[in-house]
Amino acid sequence: YFIPMKNGDIINFNELLNESTLNQLNSINDLKSKYNNITIDLYQNDKTKTITLSRIIVPKELRDNNIGTSFMNDLTSLADKLNYKIILTPSKDFGGNVNRLKTFYNRFGFIENKGKNKDFTHNELFYRLPT
Repeated sequence: YFIPMKNGDIINFNELLNESTLNQLNSINDLKSKYNNITIDLYQNDKTKTITLSRIIVPKELRDNNIGTSFMNDLTSLADKLNYKIILTPSKDFGGNVNRLKTFYNRFGFIENKGKNKDFTHNELFYRLPT
């Protein structure tokens, strides 16, 4: 697959998935730069060692190309590398289906923040601990 970037470049999606790219990801800014063709609101809190994913929007013309999956793989790998917890709340606010999003996030090791898994350090509905 070829993906048009905001700056006008066209890249090969397989190159985007290249393992060597992951080794270059040392911060959320690196991650945002790599995925500059999707809308991402991502915040890193060094005091609490958390990364909050507030929003991710893959444009309709780029969907079904595994970009969201690739991003989540890179995000979880970066969080593991930094030893940070990722927190988020699935929402329909940006056109997503909450049940589909829950299933999607579960694939990456996220658990619901309730019951015996309740983490009182944040109010988000899902979290993932570093591995």
